[in-house]
Amino acid sequence: MLEGDGDLAFYAWDNRAMDRKGENLPLYGGHGETRARLILARRPLMPLNGLAVLPSREVETHMLANAGARPWDRDAEDIRVLSLVAGGRGAIIGDEKEVSANPMV
Repeated sequence: MLEGDGDLAFYAWDNRAMDRKGENLPLYGGHGETRARLILARRPLMPLNGLAVLPSREVETHMLANAGARPWDRDAEDIRVLSLVAGGRGAIIGDEKEVSANPMV
């Protein structure tokens, strides 16, 4: 979403926008009136030296498989939280007491 006064150049290859039901949303929009312009770049705006870029369709699966400090050693609580995120039912955790009955002290 664009707002404010300055133009915005960005590279949008393979970007997608969907709602929680998987319905397509507009890729671009703005808030109010502005003279700013969206400038679609034909190539990345900075070097991607050594950075692996995943196709957008693979990002969610990759994130769920690799999130956390020890994804290879998940406990039941980790799996519960990731299941909520995958189902679109996750929320921001403001305090460790919101996650478990036995918070670390």
